[in-house]
Amino acid sequence: MFLTGRSVWLPCMVAFLAACASEKLPDRNSGLETGTGRGGPPPGAPAPRPTTTTGTGPQPTGSGLPMDNPGIAKIMPDMTVAGAPAMGAAGSGSMQMCEAGKFCEPSGPDGNCGSMRLDTDLKQIQLPGNIMVIFDRSTSMEELWNGTPRYQAAGEAFTNAIKPLEMLLRVGAIFFPSPDVQTAADMLCPIGCNVADPIHWIPGPGACCLNLTGVQACGVNTIDKTDQIKFGPATDFLTQAPMKWRFNGLLGGGMAPATMMGGPMGGPPMGGGGIIGATPLGEGVKRAAEAITGTMFDGPLVVVILTDGEPNCDTNTQMVIQQIGAWKMKNIDTHVIGIPGSEMAANFLDQMAMTGGTMKYLDPMNATELEAKLKMILTTTIRAGFESCTFKLEMATMVPEKLHLVVTEGGKDKDVPRDLSKDPNWGAEAGWKINMDGDTVEITGRLCELAKDGAYESLRFDYGCVDLPPPDPPMGPT
Repeated sequence: MFLTGRSVWLPCMVAFLAACASEKLPDRNSGLETGTGRGGPPPGAPAPRPTTTTGTGPQPTGSGLPMDNPGIAKIMPDMTVAGAPAMGAAGSGSMQMCEAGKFCEPSGPDGNCGSMRLDTDLKQIQLPGNIMVIFDRSTSMEELWNGTPRYQAAGEAFTNAIKPLEMLLRVGAIFFPSPDVQTAADMLCPIGCNVADPIHWIPGPGACCLNLTGVQACGVNTIDKTDQIKFGPATDFLTQAPMKWRFNGLLGGGMAPATMMGGPMGGPPMGGGGIIGATPLGEGVKRAAEAITGTMFDGPLVVVILTDGEPNCDTNTQMVIQQIGAWKMKNIDTHVIGIPGSEMAANFLDQMAMTGGTMKYLDPMNATELEAKLKMILTTTIRAGFESCTFKLEMATMVPEKLHLVVTEGGKDKDVPRDLSKDPNWGAEAGWKINMDGDTVEITGRLCELAKDGAYESLRFDYGCVDLPPPDPPMGPT
């Protein structure tokens, strides 16, 4: 009997299916590659992770790994993985029980010493920079610097440097000296002043000197007076400063009797009866110290001193150095700028800069160079601080010991120890801790203060193995 083609195909198909059915389907976990090859875990390895049913087939419970929990890709889009495979990834040779949505102990034959960055609810806020300007407006600032009066060239360099950053800066200014001559009696030097020859001034014990050409102004007003600029938005400084950094301009603006005004077009006094603006740097620093002490600052503060000559008017140079050193102890740097005319005071200006933490005074060749140097100074004061010292981790950890707080300080990453209180530079409460649920971190004490004050460029949490140095201890009092 002959069989048709259709009759032959059907029995063969049945036989083929029966043979296939006799083969066992592979288990999902049996194909993991291990250090001993394929086909299952090596002897002594933990049992495969149990599965749960979600209605779409067997699903592994979450281990906190991107490859094991697809939801993490949505929760932590910026998560990065560094080093060896982390968190019990396939290929590590070990799997373990782990609650869904948690990060577990890294494992594997290689120690699995990698790290994973955990996303958090970190929020940074912009901290305004604060500038204390101490500006020399002695009569010598009328002299030309590359064809422009010194006061004008230096003043415009300040405004040009500040303007692009005006929304991020607060500025206060002490200009020295102050033209406080209001009446004829004020024109007389107090008892004890020296009488000078027609050419040279001889500063006397009363911080005043009588000259044949007039009176030498040595007084400096407090920051709340009209010839100074109180701390406030940089826009206030930009508006007011052009009217205040010229001594003879103030004399011609009604702040002194007409007999005390300068020469033609408001220039330097001619002949007798004029007021000579001196260089009372010591008094200017003293007034600046008073202004700083009476003001609260939300961000970093720096002092910028600009002068074109040697200090006179009985300036106590040692007291100036002591004051700048006291500022440095409070993390207030002092930048010193000497424009043409200050060459004879170079050693003293360097001493001020070194004490103030800036090592050497700046001597720009022109106003353009001065503007560039000022911009560099200003940008160092603008920082981003953290709004809070409590941070929520996007995913919790079941092994708190594997969590690391990493800060970026001066462009370098630092691994912050949990307990900093044993170091007296940090204080008794400095450090950080994680709650029992493993999802909230709080930083405390001086560490919190520094984070809020913008001492660190960034802050993050890494999970796993982190090999970084600790942060530098803070300077100055808490």
